[in-house]
Amino acid sequence: EVMNEQVKTNVGFDIVKRGITWCQKNITPKHPHFRFVHANVKNKFYNAKGTVASEDYTFPAEDKKFDFCFATSVFTHMLPDEVDHYFKETSRVMKHGSTIFFTFFLVQDEQETFVTPHVRFLYRYNKLAYYSHKDCIEAETGYPQSWVEQLLRKHGFGHIAIHPGTWKDPQGVSYQDIVVAKKI
Repeated sequence: EVMNEQVKTNVGFDIVKRGITWCQKNITPKHPHFRFVHANVKNKFYNAKGTVASEDYTFPAEDKKFDFCFATSVFTHMLPDEVDHYFKETSRVMKHGSTIFFTFFLVQDEQETFVTPHVRFLYRYNKLAYYSHKDCIEAETGYPQSWVEQLLRKHGFGHIAIHPGTWKDPQGVSYQDIVVAKKI
């Protein structure tokens, strides 16, 4: 298929197939420059029958083609190696100077547990991730803010801005913490 170079293609992908199917039926026909892909990535909470490990998934996009990327409520359901890989893939597909908008549950460093009125991170995974559901880490996962910032820098992102979420700060701008950064 030949596309007009002036028309940008937008790609969305998710591990929840019914959401992708809805987007393909309701958005793409009206806006053909939006493409949606089911990522059959295994996640104990959202896609237990997935066939691809998160740390092996290649984003359905070319290198250095995108100037904006957002991931809401994605990293709050992933293990550390998976987050690292998704940051690497995000860096691969982003242009220099592009912007990312990600959400997290960011916790303070060196705490054994982290409890708020909304989330109870009572368990630790590899002394790094915090999680709230004893039998399913991916149900709700938090990370130290310093680790997230370090990982972003490792993958070529800077100018990092953190906006606290209402899950831990009543004055927050959204439920989860928002992380905005630039590809440098």
